[in-house]
Amino acid sequence: GVDTGSLIAVDDQLFFLKGGALWKSDGSATAASATAITSGAGVDSGSLMGVVNAAGSAIQVYFTKAIGTQLWTTNRAASPSTASQITLPGAGFDDSSLTVVGETLYFHMQTGTDGIQFWQHINATLSATLLFKDPVQLTAVGTTLYFKAVSPTSGTSLQLWRFDAAGYTQIANGLSNLDNLTAAGSTRLYYTVNGALNTVTNASTTVTRVDFMAANDLTAAANLAVADTRLFFTATEMGAVRLFTTN
Repeated sequence: GVDTGSLIAVDDQLFFLKGGALWKSDGSATAASATAITSGAGVDSGSLMGVVNAAGSAIQVYFTKAIGTQLWTTNRAASPSTASQITLPGAGFDDSSLTVVGETLYFHMQTGTDGIQFWQHINATLSATLLFKDPVQLTAVGTTLYFKAVSPTSGTSLQLWRFDAAGYTQIANGLSNLDNLTAAGSTRLYYTVNGALNTVTNASTTVTRVDFMAANDLTAAANLAVADTRLFFTATEMGAVRLFTTN
């Protein structure tokens, strides 16, 4: 049967798994509108993610197989019909890091010789970007990618980084307890440092601390989640963990 947890819409088409294989539909009511994409069975449930090219004329769907150890992609076309495995240069592929920004797929991988690197795949081209130490929590905010890592050239402490059309920018440094990177809409990122809640927008490198502690005696912000652009989080108030939200 159809894996209802695998459904994703990419532009005007629906992609889903049926019997462990990748299928697509153009949304019409007839059964003939659903066709199988040549990829074989064994697609990991919940692994589908799609991109639309900048011109809006072609789409591409990425997915994993073999319990997250293989990375696959469909051809990039107005209506993809085939899929193939992406040949990776190392065995340290981390499927949990897969993040789509614009029309590019980003992830990190341990190659064995160069350590953990950022990689990107666009259309049919796989390439490495900068060498960071332990890049994690890749988070897409609109067309901007945020992540935490140690500098590729110096330093030993965690830093908050941003990658966009202008290249890589360090947002904050010396953040040993940086955590909970969370996108709110297409322009704002929230994160925590030692339980304090902070935010930054794509248009600036200025970090603003969300001042909830002094007014409400709250500590240990965690479990960040967003509905539309509104942030919800838990925090400790007088010894009890409660749910809060931004205005």
